[in-house]
This record gives sequence, C-alpha cells and structure tokens, in this order.
Amino acid sequence: MNAAIESVRRLASSRTARAALGAALAVAAVAAVCALIGQQPLPGEIDGKPLSKRIASSTTPPGANPTTDDSSSSIVQLEPEQLPGFQLRTVRVSRQEWPETISVTGRIELDRNRFARVSALVPGAVCRLCVEIGQRVEEGDVLLHLNSREVGRAKLQFVQDQAALEACEQMYQRRRTIHTNTIDLLASLEKHQDLDAIEQQFRGRVIGNYRQQLISAVAEMKRARADYDRVRTLSDTGVLAGKEGLLAKTALESAKAAYQALLEQIRFDCEQELLAASQKRKQAETALAVSRSKLFLLGFAAEDIETMNPIGEGDRVARYVVRAPIGGTVVARDVVLSQYVDTGSPLFAISDLSSVWLRADVFEKDLPHVHGLEGRTVVFRVASFPDREFTARVFSVGSVVDDQTRAVRLLALAENPDRLLKPGMFAEIDLESRRDRRVLVVPASALQHHQGAAFVFLQLAPCTFQRRDVRVGRATPEKVEILDGLEPGATVVAAGAFALKAKLLSELMVADRRKGAGRP
Repeated sequence: MNAAIESVRRLASSRTARAALGAALAVAAVAAVCALIGQQPLPGEIDGKPLSKRIASSTTPPGANPTTDDSSSSIVQLEPEQLPGFQLRTVRVSRQEWPETISVTGRIELDRNRFARVSALVPGAVCRLCVEIGQRVEEGDVLLHLNSREVGRAKLQFVQDQAALEACEQMYQRRRTIHTNTIDLLASLEKHQDLDAIEQQFRGRVIGNYRQQLISAVAEMKRARADYDRVRTLSDTGVLAGKEGLLAKTALESAKAAYQALLEQIRFDCEQELLAASQKRKQAETALAVSRSKLFLLGFAAEDIETMNPIGEGDRVARYVVRAPIGGTVVARDVVLSQYVDTGSPLFAISDLSSVWLRADVFEKDLPHVHGLEGRTVVFRVASFPDREFTARVFSVGSVVDDQTRAVRLLALAENPDRLLKPGMFAEIDLESRRDRRVLVVPASALQHHQGAAFVFLQLAPCTFQRRDVRVGRATPEKVEILDGLEPGATVVAAGAFALKAKLLSELMVADRRKGAGRP
C-alpha cells in the first residue's frame, strides 16, 4: 500500500497529470481509511504515541479555538483540477425550526366506530354455524341459524292476522255496497216511484234484509191507503157509517208512521253496520301492523316478511337467521353448535380492520406536547415493521387525568388498507410539541465520524477545507442538530465530505509513517 501511495505522489508531481490521477488518489485514500477504521495495526509510533492518538489529537475539541498550533493537520488542501473529481457541494449553516419531540408507548386497538357485537335477538338453539374467526364477511351475510319457538309463533301470528284482515276487508266492502244500495233504494221510495219500477231498478243489487222490510212496509202502506179510499167512498154515499171511515183513516196514518220509522231505522242501522265493519277492518290492520313490527324487531327484512309462508315452511317455521350488521372481519365467536342462547347473549364480534385506533396514555409531565394536537397527524412505529413509519390523525385528547394511571388518554385514527396493523400491537409514537424552537442544523450527509468524534468540513477557501469537531443533538435521516462547534453562516461540505475525510486521514497516516522512518 505504501508503494502505491508513493507512486501516486510521484505521478502527481506533474501538474498536468494531477487531474487525471485524482480518482486514483481518492481510491488509495479510501483504502487507507478503511484500514484505519478497521483498526488494523499501524507500524511505528511517533513520540511514543500510537498513530491513532496522533490523529485524534490533531483535531479541535468541541468548544475550543480551532486555530491551534496543530490546526494544519486538520486542513485539506485540494488543487483546482481535483475539485470536479470530489464532487463537492456546500451549504451555509443556518438556524431552523425543530419541534420538541417525545416518544410515548401506545397500543393498536379496534376502530370502535367500525365495530359491532352481534347478540341474539330471540332465545333459541344454535343449529348451524356459517363463519369462523378471522373470516371476512359482508353486510347481510349469514352468520348462524337458530331454532326459536318465539320466531315460529311470531310468523304464525302474522299469517293469522293477514287472514283476519282479508276477512274484515271483504266484510267491509260488502257492508259498503249494501249501504250504497240501501241509500239509493230509500231515495227511490221517498220519490213514491212505482214498486214494479223500483223492483226492476234494484234487481241484482245487494241490499240484504232491508229489501224485504222496505217492500213489505210500502205494500202495507199502500193497502191501508186503498182501504181508506174505499171506505171513504162508501161513507160519502151513506153505505157505511162514518165510524168505519175514521178507523180506515187511523189505519192509514199508522201505516205511514210505521213506514217512516222503518226508513229512519234502516238508514241508521245501515250507517252503524258500515261503521262497525270499518272499525273491525282498522283493528285487523292494527293487529297485522303489530305482527309485522314484531318480525321487524326480530331482524326480518321487509321483503322477507312480504314473501313469508310459514305454513309452507313446515318444520323450518322456527328457523331464525342471524346476519352480519356490518362488513369486516370476525374477531370473536362466543357460541358453539347446539348451544341454547337467551335474548341478548353475545354471538360474534365483527370489526372493519381497514382502519384502527391508536391509543396512548400521556403522563402529566408530557401534557404540553399534546396541547392542541387534535386534528393533527402523529407518526408511529411498530416492532413488526421497524423500518416503516405509520401515520394517524388525532381525534381525541382526554380532558381528565385518570386517578389510577395519572395519564390522559390520546386516541388517533390510522388507516390500515394492507391490514399490517393488528389490534393488540404496541407502538412507539412521536409527539411533536407546537412550541417549536430554532436550532442550528446541518444536512445529515455533512456529518462524519471517527474514533467516537463527530465533525464536519468547513470551507475556508474555494480549495481549502478544515475539519471542525462538533457536538450533535437530535438527528433525522435528513438533518442533524448542532449543539456546539459551529456558528450560523459557516459554509460546510454537504456532499463529498467522506472523500475529504479519506484524504485527510490518508495524509496524516503518510506523514506519521515518514516521521517514524526518520524521513523529512
């Protein structure tokens, strides 16, 4: 390796060849750095110190003045022709807002807004199970079948009420027809139309018993009038005494009164019978509506009720189907085959796992970090996918500190389209405070490390760079917080810093080897 480095230096003495040999020099430098980082033994010591300590002592400690007597050993000097080969990029150090962040432990839970517990609405025995735990179901899918006497009675009662309503409807329609025809007959009789014409007019029209009563009353009245007319004629001629005429007149008036009373009674009775039929029909409609509502309460759909045929179902009349109220995944099953369940007994639990809740208990000392956090997004990670970050939107921050845990509950909604997040998982949540502060920041690519020290390269001139040790704070894959060692406005190398580090360490190693060999 020493021969390669010496060969490179002799070739680089020619100014025109330096640019062409820049890449070779960088390769040799990287090889030297790799050997140094790998802590391979370095032959020789300088002033009784190993070379590693010699390099470490050549850097400026954090907070110290960088311009010391040994500062020349932290300088990297490039020729203008070498700059393109190093592909350097520089940035100015500036202060940026970096929110205060803490990490709290959370837990993945079921989304309670997309969760349903399926309970038995009727008592019965489980006769068939249709789903298992972990199975995906859609809304309306059949979960199980029950045999329930209550369901059978409800179905049969509904059929009975249907039949009763049909009978009441037929009776009402008959009474309505009789009422209409009777009223028309009364109107014709009040006009004193001829009985034969009336009989011809109402022949075939349903009137019921009222026809006979009215025709008989009319006939009796006409007979009484004929007797009166005959007696009056004989009395006027002296054939009969006046007493006979008086009796005939009385009989006629009595027949008229009886006829008028019959008209009024028939009209009243007709109205009352129609009203009674109407009331019975309403009662039947109410009974059927109650039976239908009971079936609705048992979970039957409207189309199932309308097409229901309990008589034709036979021994399946008591069969009751439990359906999924929502689409999702079956996360719990609390019944087995042939088990008898009561009303309200838990059967299944279904949850839509396309979204989950993220729950965390935030202690009192960390409450400033959750102030005003509702509606904002938090980042969290789970152990199953350590290299992946998930996000959740906070929708609830508790207003009361729990007496037992002395913490406030935080709830956030996380979308879970790939079903990677499983309820019960623990999560590490990053909470950012709204009280942001401005800190000194450099790109993460600018920071280099060697023997436990962190440093950057300052650009002193277009081709001159100096190592500057720094003390770092928080870091992300993109940026690093600088606590000490830099000032705002300084220019640091953001890209190509590793190549400068390799060149610096290779030059120090060569210099130490020369001193160890006693060469100038």
